[in-house]
Amino acid sequence: MADTNLKDALRRAGMTPEEFAEVVGVDPKTVQRWVAGSTTPYPRHRATIARALI
Repeated sequence: MADTNLKDALRRAGMTPEEFAEVVGVDPKTVQRWVAGSTTPYPRHRATIARALI
């Protein structure tokens, strides 16, 4: 199931998955997997994700 919360947050922040991946320090495919809901972010990335989407 897709993570609509993350997808919506990226849209509100005006960021593409590629831009977001650069900010968080992960591969763009990783962000695509998070958005698709096939994986979840590791705990070590969660604080960076939250700061990037404020």
